[in-house]
Amino acid sequence: MKIHVCSDLHIEFDKQPTVKLAGGDTLLLAGDVCVADHLRKERTDAKANKYRRLYDAFFNEECAKYDNVYFILGNHDQEGILSTRTTGWSSTQWPGVISTNCGRSVL
Repeated sequence: MKIHVCSDLHIEFDKQPTVKLAGGDTLLLAGDVCVADHLRKERTDAKANKYRRLYDAFFNEECAKYDNVYFILGNHDQEGILSTRTTGWSSTQWPGVISTNCGRSVL
């Protein structure tokens, strides 16, 4: 079984998708991959749209290389929204990605 662990990718700092993963059985994203605030439906500004495209490229292309993807939200992943609304948000955004905030509260 191949398990890859990545953290602190901070895709929001990329101008274009630059993270390339090898693929395998399981990918564990251990926090600080993206900023959830950019994914809120209310955000229709150019900045949020730009980041949404970067996140979609990563989750739809790179995570698709794995049979299982687990995403543990870090402090930056939850920026701009209450943690009670973050559990499962990536599963809605990108089917097949399981997320949790481990009960952490960020206000």
